[in-house]
Amino acid sequence: MAVAFVAAGCRRGGAPDALPFTRDLITAGRPAGERPNVEATLRALQEIAENVRRERRAALADSAAQVLARVVFAQRGFEREIDDKALRFMQLDHVLTSKRGSCVGLAALFLALGEIVGPELGFIVNGVLVPGHFFVRVSDRTGTHNVELLRRGEEMPDTWYRPRFHVPASGAPAYMRALERPEILAVLAYNLGNDLRQRGRLNDAQAAFASAARAFPQMAEASASLGTVLHMLGRLPEADASYAAARAADPTLEGLDRNIGLLRAEAATANDSSAPAPPHPLSRRDP
Repeated sequence: MAVAFVAAGCRRGGAPDALPFTRDLITAGRPAGERPNVEATLRALQEIAENVRRERRAALADSAAQVLARVVFAQRGFEREIDDKALRFMQLDHVLTSKRGSCVGLAALFLALGEIVGPELGFIVNGVLVPGHFFVRVSDRTGTHNVELLRRGEEMPDTWYRPRFHVPASGAPAYMRALERPEILAVLAYNLGNDLRQRGRLNDAQAAFASAARAFPQMAEASASLGTVLHMLGRLPEADASYAAARAADPTLEGLDRNIGLLRAEAATANDSSAPAPPHPLSRRDP
């Protein structure tokens, strides 16, 4: 049984035409043909950004991380969603209308606010990945602060994340660092791939995982999940190459060696019509 793998010079207020990353956050991680209302989502974000400006003026001694968390969770009433794994809870337009989000969806909100109002107010928001989870770091004149999105913005030290999410001590460069913008979008594509795989849309899942693996080759889960889908589709040489890329990114990734062994055993018996292909569960554990 194969393992399915798991796993951030502007005008005032960030005028809508000057927000390329926020636009990408709104449109990324969606099935083909699904088009959100970008302009309406930008207007909703600008309203929250204005709330951040007011709160920042009223609390100059606080860190930007404290201000953002207070606005998003206390004043605007956003809540975490940890039980429903539906893709919509990482999609920024739905997060804004429902006021509920997964760690990825809430991170997208913080990242968008970072682009819209961060340059004006002197702070930066970065996305950070750990196995099966995503959070943000906010940097300003007071320092750099981890913002735990599933604990209403509570600041948690790195030492809290490493044992809790089993972050490898070495050899896994995707984790515990500020991600580049294409890498953050790759996390959204990876989650889309997991959703599509869960629903049996293997060709669409393959495309999503391939996009994630290209943009974020250090994220071993993306290459490994691409390998799993290719394996399920019977494209064994391509699956083997994707598994090899995953091993190069993180040789400790749980289940990887098992899948490689299954693939090679299957390849060895490919001409034996009596040998059934191994089953592949469609499970997921997204950031």
